[in-house]
Amino acid sequence: MRAPMPRAPGQDVLLDTAIGNPVPNTQASTITMPLAAQGLVSKVISPSVIRAVPHPRYNCHGLSLGARRTAILDDATVSTILEDDGYKPIQSRDVLPGDLAIYYTEEGTIDHSAIVVSKPESPAWIPLVVSKWGVIGSEVLHPATDLTPGYAVADIRYYRILP
Repeated sequence: MRAPMPRAPGQDVLLDTAIGNPVPNTQASTITMPLAAQGLVSKVISPSVIRAVPHPRYNCHGLSLGARRTAILDDATVSTILEDDGYKPIQSRDVLPGDLAIYYTEEGTIDHSAIVVSKPESPAWIPLVVSKWGVIGSEVLHPATDLTPGYAVADIRYYRILP
């Protein structure tokens, strides 16, 4: 196995969209004390949430679109990835495991992303998703509509890569 090239903490990883556009990103190597001191690392959210151990390397978009390798911080970058990689919007009733849930604010910016892990069923049509709550947060398995209060979500849209 080849030894990795030396990299400075916080340096981005090489990541491109399917058509070759570079994806701006960054990696953190530690959870900073000021954020940990705010209680965000161990905060109990909801009984419907299952939390995993936090890791600072990636955020929700890095989980959903960067294979847990990095944090993708800009919502315009997420939009570029969706377009370049061929993601198409789908109706919530048609969602399947592996699809993406993208969370939009009232202003139309992207606030969060998740990977769908269960097919939604009637009457609510709400799938389970796995997401990462912030760069310092944990991976969380939760109903798509259950988020921590820090998110300003007005609309959840689902996407799939279609041939």
